[in-house]
Amino acid sequence: MWLVELAPLADPALVPQAVATVLGVKEQAGQALQATLMETLRRKGLLLLLDNCEHLLDACARLADALLRSCSGVRILATSREALGIAGEAAYRVPSLSLPAPGAMMTAEGLALFDAIRLFTERAAAARSGFALTAQNAAAVVHVCRRLDGIPLALELAAARLMALSAEQLAARLDQCFRLLTGGSRTALPRQQTLRATVDWSYDLLAERERRLFPRLAVFVDGWTLEAAEQVCAGDGIEPDEVLDLLTRLIEQSLVLAEEGEGGTTRYRLLEVLRQFGREKLAASGEAGALYERHAVFYQALGEEAEPYLLTPDANVWQRRLQAEHDNVRAVLQHWLDRGQATQGLRLAVALRHYWYVRGYFAEAYGWVRDLLALSAARGETPLRATGLFSLAQWAGELGEAAAAEAAAREGTAIYRALGDAGGIAVGLHQLGFIAWEHGEYDQARRLMEESLAISRRLGDTARVTSTLCWLGRATNYAGQPVMARRYLEEGLALATQLEHRRMVAANTEFLGEVAAFIGDDREAGTRFAAALALYEAFGDKPGIGTVNTYLGRIALQRGDVEGARRRFRTGLRLAQEIGYRKRLCDALEGLAALAATEGHAEYAYRLIGAAAALRESSREPAAPHERAWLERQLAPARAALGDRAAMAQAEGRALTPEDAVAYALEAPATTVNPSP
Repeated sequence: MWLVELAPLADPALVPQAVATVLGVKEQAGQALQATLMETLRRKGLLLLLDNCEHLLDACARLADALLRSCSGVRILATSREALGIAGEAAYRVPSLSLPAPGAMMTAEGLALFDAIRLFTERAAAARSGFALTAQNAAAVVHVCRRLDGIPLALELAAARLMALSAEQLAARLDQCFRLLTGGSRTALPRQQTLRATVDWSYDLLAERERRLFPRLAVFVDGWTLEAAEQVCAGDGIEPDEVLDLLTRLIEQSLVLAEEGEGGTTRYRLLEVLRQFGREKLAASGEAGALYERHAVFYQALGEEAEPYLLTPDANVWQRRLQAEHDNVRAVLQHWLDRGQATQGLRLAVALRHYWYVRGYFAEAYGWVRDLLALSAARGETPLRATGLFSLAQWAGELGEAAAAEAAAREGTAIYRALGDAGGIAVGLHQLGFIAWEHGEYDQARRLMEESLAISRRLGDTARVTSTLCWLGRATNYAGQPVMARRYLEEGLALATQLEHRRMVAANTEFLGEVAAFIGDDREAGTRFAAALALYEAFGDKPGIGTVNTYLGRIALQRGDVEGARRRFRTGLRLAQEIGYRKRLCDALEGLAALAATEGHAEYAYRLIGAAAALRESSREPAAPHERAWLERQLAPARAALGDRAAMAQAEGRALTPEDAVAYALEAPATTVNPSP
């Protein structure tokens, strides 16, 4: 192979000379150098590597085409940000170095198998003697490599900074990567000595209209669709129907990545370093304000358009769309907050509530709604504010923030009463009934939901009737009236099926399983729970999947399926921890405690019971009487084995933080205490 380095050249006319010099071909009097090259190579076989062709594209294309047509034994490998565009060319995109998947939990040894991690670690060790990938710095190293998209030059420049910074400090400063990533090898080309010089090199090669579009694309976060680019980035000299051609040119020049999204939709994105560069250019252009406003308007419309579909048979399609645009939506919510536009922000937050719930974004949703409501506090008592308060109450309740949930629900209901809005009052009564249920006040929950149901029936609000029947049935069952509960739930299931309200079909099915479990019919309970789980899994409902797995764990344990129970309880525990679902975290901890007692791990079981008890008290979410009775039966062998030591083990469990309790629950018990016969 013969390597021809073209990066130092500025004059296209010198391309044949550079090739001739490498090959040792001398100029012939009266003959063009290209003709001499073709004559010399006509009977030879060789591989010619033309490196860095992008700034000399036409000259490289002409020479390559001429050589390939006249020299059958010559093969050419060209590296360029853009294909040469000649006959017979096969383009291959050189990917970034391999990286671990987002969220993957791996050991330092496992991480070192990825090319990006390995390159960074090797260069870091060269810059800082003794540096090694460890359990302590692994998260920071992965963050650095991911933020730099596995780009070799960026990784090498970043690793060199470890002479003065720790990996953690480096990770924290990557938002300033163009100032941070400098100081490459003195022997490298100038454009390879800093990251900015490398990106400037590529940007300067763009045509004028391409240079106008490129910074505008930096307004997007983690990708965009063609429709988004046409609506957000067009204007001021670029027509919507021109965006596709310009975007294609940027893809051809390796500045934009095109990737297959779910549902066959192509998504585009910028590597993070290019996005930072584009944002700087955008800020300097004077267009930033208008671009960010158009971006906000586009994704506001998407969220509001999606809302009515999120409980229908088309929910999966819309859930996937919103998930793909999650970071763009976050940026829009922050945009409204930063500009004090609470009304716009609350409208979007309310529209997203079903999406947030199914995906398990409880804490994030709570934070957005809380901050937007605080911003709008002085703007009067409006239906939107009341709806926002109900949303806040929901998220606070799911997260175990009992006082905040009740205060928000009461304030929202008071607003609707003051406005004389019967439909809003029905929603508020339902919300207050749900909070009463969470607090173990089952008779009060039933009364509030019955009042809500009566109003909704009078108004002919079938969707609200369906939802209220579902939760009224659950509250009635917990209040000890399973026969009446079944009637409510069966009516609710029929209406939900008629409305094609998928989540209510799943919830009614789940709660009918609870009724069956309450009366001791484990066969029906198992059937109902399995059906509900299939429905929840079909549309990715994390809270539902976690909850039903815990219920199925109890049934498996009662049937003697110890490993099945363990798998179910652990699934429920992990999902509850992931989404911050306090009540279901307690249920899963208690399920694992019951399993531990069955296996003879008495102290381990009572530590888990202590941890669950502390969580229930802090969030005011007691276990129902029938759940406590089941747990007491399961714990009887461990209690008999421990005697007075049960209280001590329980106290130790109470001292655990929620995070420590989950980690402890997922450990294998260290010792076994054989229960008394």
